Amino acid sequence: DEALALADALRCRMASIYANILTAAAYRAQGETTKAAAALKSALDMTLPDLLYMPFAENHSLLGSLLNDNCPAAALNEITALAKKHEAGKAAILRKLYPSLPFDLTEREYEVAKLATRHFSIPQIAKELCISPNTAKSYLKTVYQKLDVSSRPELDKILENK
Repeated sequence: DEALALADALRCRMASIYANILTAAAYRAQGETTKAAAALKSALDMTLPDLLYMPFAENHSLLGSLLNDNCPAAALNEITALAKKHEAGKAAILRKLYPSLPFDLTEREYEVAKLATRHFSIPQIAKELCISPNTAKSYLKTVYQKLDVSSRPELDKILENK
């Protein structure tokens, strides 16, 4: 609410759009679909007349079925196509940053593993990567499973040359 009020007070339309989209995603995650739909509709009302689809494409995975249920079909098709291109572009950039990820790890798993080998705690990893501690812990668990290790010293040993 504060972010929305500030964006409105500053007359910053893009901030209002993103604040509404992220508010919709947050309400969706909390199971409050009516509030989520209202926030999303506010963002759609601000953007669709100008065919401004990128904010929704960037947050497509956060919005999920909420977007499908509240966006006109023609705009939804455009947003979905743009989201696919956006994801492909992100993947291409990540492949350049990490040309050969070891052990079939994803980019995020590798980032978590490297921070773990630098002796970051779970909360520190979460803060560094802007994810929740539970998500960081889940990634680290997956890394341990993929590498068949059970401790950070073992992880250090495997990744020391990578």
